[in-house]
Amino acid sequence: MLRYGLQAFQRLSRGDVVRKRREVREYLDSVGVRLEYFNGGGSGSLEESACESDVTEVAAGSGFLQSHLFDYFTVNQNQCAFCYGLRVTRIPCEGMVTCQGGVR
Repeated sequence: MLRYGLQAFQRLSRGDVVRKRREVREYLDSVGVRLEYFNGGGSGSLEESACESDVTEVAAGSGFLQSHLFDYFTVNQNQCAFCYGLRVTRIPCEGMVTCQGGVR
């Protein structure tokens, strides 16, 4: 039952999330703010968010560990990672890094 409730929630909210992200991007453009990075999604919506034209990067976060949190996510069917290494692509502030993902 939880699985179907989660899927329905994701399906019903998807259009609203896309619309709101687009509105934020359009507003920032209208006031002259140009973002180099516009992050969207998370481990439960990587595939869908990566397809949005306004999004420049997505974040997997805890999806790398594939905890039981994702047992009912049909779009996140991965094997958990024993370990992984990623290239640091920017350092937004002290103590925080953004890493490159995907295939280059």
